[in-house]
Amino acid sequence: MVCCAVSTLIESWYLTCYQLGEGRCEAKRKDGFFEAKVDKNEKNNLFFRGLYVSLVPLEQQYESLIKLRMEEKDGS
Repeated sequence: MVCCAVSTLIESWYLTCYQLGEGRCEAKRKDGFFEAKVDKNEKNNLFFRGLYVSLVPLEQQYESLIKLRMEEKDGS
């Protein structure tokens, strides 16, 4: 259930960036992992904050199963 909730939120975030965001937006799936590259700008940052706000309660409720970690790669 937790995996499904997280996957749904992340997929929704990516689709929002892809359809409504600005700049580059690409993703790939490999070995059960989802990697997205989205340009940093005001609009995409707003979408990301929405994703984060949705993930925090899940992390708090299922702290043994979820650990949020964010990385910036190549300044994006």
